[in-house]
Amino acid sequence: MIHTKLNIRLVLFVAVASILAQMTGYSQGTDIRSVKQKHFYLGFSAGSGKSTLAVTANSAISGVISDKGSAFAGTFEIGYSFNRIIGLSTGVGYAMYSTGLSLASYSDAYDTTDSEHEQYNRIIDGQNISETQKISFVKIPLALNLQIPFSQSFGLYIQSGINFSIPMQKSFNSTGTFSYSGYYSAYHVLIEGVTYEGFMTNYKNSADGQMTLKSMYEELFASAGLQLTIHNSVQISLGGFYNKMLSNISDNSSTSSYHLSSAPNKMESLIQGSSKSSLGSMGVKITLRFYL
Repeated sequence: MIHTKLNIRLVLFVAVASILAQMTGYSQGTDIRSVKQKHFYLGFSAGSGKSTLAVTANSAISGVISDKGSAFAGTFEIGYSFNRIIGLSTGVGYAMYSTGLSLASYSDAYDTTDSEHEQYNRIIDGQNISETQKISFVKIPLALNLQIPFSQSFGLYIQSGINFSIPMQKSFNSTGTFSYSGYYSAYHVLIEGVTYEGFMTNYKNSADGQMTLKSMYEELFASAGLQLTIHNSVQISLGGFYNKMLSNISDNSSTSSYHLSSAPNKMESLIQGSSKSSLGSMGVKITLRFYL
C-alpha cells in the first residue's frame, strides 16, 4: 500500500514537473519570437479596379448620368508594427482615374453683347453630350494596419486610413451637338444658322480643357484580404480596396454663371456645373512588404 502511494506520488510529481517544463519552454520560446520580431518595414502596393464619379447636378445640367471608369493606384510605404497585431504606416502614392459623364439634352439662355456691342439674348440647345475625365493624384497615406494571424505565416489583414490627395492631371474631353442662336429684342429678330457670332445650327462640338479642382482632398480608404509571411521577413498580401473622397472635388464656388457651351468648339466640364461631385473607386490590390 505504501509502495502504491509512493508510486502515485512519483507519477504525479513527474507529470507536474513535465508540464512546468513545457510551460517554461513555451514562455521562453514566446520571448524569443518576440525578440526576433521585426518591427520596421518597407513596402509597395499596386491595385486596379473601377472608378465612379457621382454628380449632383444643378438645374442647368439636370439628368447627368455617370459611367463607371477605370482606376489604378500604386503606393510606396514605410511602416512600424508595434506587435504582431497592430501597426501604423505612411508613404507616398500615385493614383489615376478615368471617368465619364453623359447628358441627353441641354438648354441655356443668357443676356450678352456681340462684337459690335449690341445687346442680345444668346440661346443654346445641346444634345447627346458626353465627357471623359482623366484625373490623377499624388497621395500621402496615414494608415492603421491590423493583422489577424491564423498561424505563424498565414492570416488576414485589415487596413484603413486617410489619404491626403493632391491633384496632378485634371483634363477632360467633351463632345456634343449644339445649336446657337441670338434674339435681338431691340429689332425683334432671331438670328440662327449663320457663322456670325457663332449662330450655327446642329454643330458637332468637341473640346478639350482643364478642370478647376481644389488643391488638396481628404480621401477615406480601406482594404482587407489574405496575407502570407515568409521567413518572418517578407509579407505578401492580396485583397480588395475601397476609396472615397470626403469632399466635393470641384472648386466651383457658384454655378450661377456656368455655361456648358457658349460657342462652337468651346465647352466647360460638366463637373464645373455640378453642385457636388464625389470620386470613388474599388478593386483588387497586391502588397509586398520587407521587414527590416
